[in-house]
Amino acid sequence: DTEGTLARIRQLGFRDIETASFYGRSAQAFHGLLKKYSLTCTSVIAAYDRLSNDLDGVIREAKAVGATYVITASIPHQGELSPEEVHAASANFNAWGRKLKEQGIQFGYHPHGFEFVHTPRETLFDVLVQKTDPEYVTFEMDTFWFVHGGADPVAYLEKYPSRFALMHLKDMAKGTSTDLTGRAPDETSLALGKGQLNWSAIFCAADRAKVKLYYIEDESPKAPQQVLETMKFLKQIRYY
Repeated sequence: DTEGTLARIRQLGFRDIETASFYGRSAQAFHGLLKKYSLTCTSVIAAYDRLSNDLDGVIREAKAVGATYVITASIPHQGELSPEEVHAASANFNAWGRKLKEQGIQFGYHPHGFEFVHTPRETLFDVLVQKTDPEYVTFEMDTFWFVHGGADPVAYLEKYPSRFALMHLKDMAKGTSTDLTGRAPDETSLALGKGQLNWSAIFCAADRAKVKLYYIEDESPKAPQQVLETMKFLKQIRYY
């Protein structure tokens, strides 16, 4: 129920969304629904293959919904991610980012945890950050997936200030197994404050790192109830 969901989102007080789909509609029709419920869409998530094969189409759709960010959330890889795959993706990200920038749109990458393969000196995510141009490529930190990949969100916000323009707010159930697969049961996605993440430390670091946009992402089957719990948590949390 796409329209009912958007109506509920606005009823809860939200004014802006990020989307990875138009749910069977054209970008123009989806934008019409957003306008109906007084919502904006600042960010669109696009598949890597789509960006490779139809970047102009992605740009048209992003403009149609009024988005200022286009994000992709995976890197094609066989088995464990390799340095060669990261170097290829970095070159594509810089090229896509340059073309999007010319159209007034910022490109970004959303890691899913599998990027934290360790090399003798650093992780492949570090390589990705270092090989991409800050002018053309930003990052969207998903707190859940950083932790799932064995990375500390606070440490990376401090290591790369100003490289993370966006953030997905998502907690992780205590005892969740972590690995480099980029996959986890939906039930391990919890309302903020119910899991293992240190939100005071994360928000302090995010503030210093100049994160601009925060999206609540809840992948649990209980998301409608958990979002209410997350909102309550966000209203009462204090960090310094």
